[in-house]
Amino acid sequence: MSGTVPGSTTTLVDGANAGNGQIVFTFTQDAPTVTAVSPASGPAAGGTAVTVTGTNLTGVTAITFGAGNPATAVSCTDTSCTATAPAGTGTVDVQVTTPGGTSATSAADQYTYIPVPAVTALSPASGPTGGGTAVTVTGTGLAGATAVTFGPGNPATAVTCTATSCTATAPAHTAGTVDVQVTTPGGTSAVVSAGQYTYVDPKADIDVDVTAQPHLGILVPYLTYTLKAHNTGPNAVTSATLTATLPAGASATNLSAGCTTTTGTVTCTYGTIANGASTDKTFRVPLSLLSLGHVTVTGVRTTSAPSDPNPANDSASATCTVVSIILATCP
Repeated sequence: MSGTVPGSTTTLVDGANAGNGQIVFTFTQDAPTVTAVSPASGPAAGGTAVTVTGTNLTGVTAITFGAGNPATAVSCTDTSCTATAPAGTGTVDVQVTTPGGTSATSAADQYTYIPVPAVTALSPASGPTGGGTAVTVTGTGLAGATAVTFGPGNPATAVTCTATSCTATAPAHTAGTVDVQVTTPGGTSAVVSAGQYTYVDPKADIDVDVTAQPHLGILVPYLTYTLKAHNTGPNAVTSATLTATLPAGASATNLSAGCTTTTGTVTCTYGTIANGASTDKTFRVPLSLLSLGHVTVTGVRTTSAPSDPNPANDSASATCTVVSIILATCP
């Protein structure tokens, strides 16, 4: 006799030994199914530990991530397998093969390979050492970026990405050229010439000038000194400080806004000065009967930003010759 046991894949077969009537039971394993894959994505290079959930997974002979692409380190129970994803591309079906067959494909078994990001262009490709430049990074596979770095260990801020473009604020860095790399769950972009960003140390040269003018008379004679900060470029001055040294015993009055005085000095602070522009600060040195002779004031650039590339023009002097409180000459 022969037949199938109801509710199973067990088949009854007639006795094969000289018609002795023995019944032979042949058990066939049900085909496996895959109901979930976790995680459902990983880098294109492979290496992700993946858990495959399903049924009838005992005795697995292969787990493939796409046709002909077997996983490694496979270990299974009847309802779960762990496996290491091989390298691959795109979205693939994860299928399990056992003696009972190969699992059918479905949306539940899909695994997506995340491509390694690539950088193809930067705009702009340079900026100041202080950082703060908004940079657009163009490339592929940039979605889901976890970091954009300007040189090793120097992450950008305000990072926003699509699949083909990221915007990021460049961090500060010393002068020189660095590689901009994007990291996503798919990996980190390779170092390429198109991803190089150059940090430039901005400079602004301040040319210091000091001039003087006498204001004489028997009532309140004085000399007016002007501290001029002239920006010869190439960039704008954002701040500067000039200090004037007074003759021994001299004092200063009527100071311009931003200037202060202590014994023997006048210190003036300057705000933004455009390339090619100048800013003047003035003060008075009162004269007395003891002021006869040379009255020399020397002005020096003490600080400025950005850096000053030419110290040769950072100081200047003006000397007035005082004969009396009603007679003095200044250059």
